[in-house]
Amino acid sequence: SPNTPDVPPHPASTNPPDPTIITFTPNPVYTTGRRDLPPSNTPPQSQTAPLSLPPSLEPIRPLLTSPSRSGKPIADYHPTLRGGQTTYHGPGQMVAYTILDLRRLGLTPRCHIRVLENSVVDVLRSYGVKGVITEDPGVWVPTGSGGSAGAAKKITAVGVHLRRNISSFGIGFNVTEEPMWYFQQIVACGLEGREATSLEG
Repeated sequence: SPNTPDVPPHPASTNPPDPTIITFTPNPVYTTGRRDLPPSNTPPQSQTAPLSLPPSLEPIRPLLTSPSRSGKPIADYHPTLRGGQTTYHGPGQMVAYTILDLRRLGLTPRCHIRVLENSVVDVLRSYGVKGVITEDPGVWVPTGSGGSAGAAKKITAVGVHLRRNISSFGIGFNVTEEPMWYFQQIVACGLEGREATSLEG
């Protein structure tokens, strides 16, 4: 799950964690960040309790509760503490979460996000794809003539959470076209009219 996993309680440690990257591909799931939480950000206690959704996901409530006519699998929903708004994670996407002590590494939160974005740009370059960073979070692929960023499509979402200078969450990098249908059902990251793309696309 893209949620921070529950772990057993353990004695507090004064040692900062070693830099860690966790990569995975989740089952279909929509997540919201702190800027787009539902009225109640706790899961329902029973299967019959109504699912509490933010306004951004109300239009797709049926997709979260019953199979769609398109035959696509039901998507889960999880509110999270990361920055940003609504996005999608699922098959065809590589999710990478970083656990870093930013203070020990001498990174500000903004620098940390830039490191994540620039790392994706470097990966895209190795595949012959131009990735750009704009004023909007994430990594984008220009589609207009001359490679203008104005017509760019998002290939990677970025959302992080910090607690006591320790980072969690990270990026969702679209590798195949499989996630595209799910992105088309929402206004991803609150950016009206902006589209997603993938390394395959």
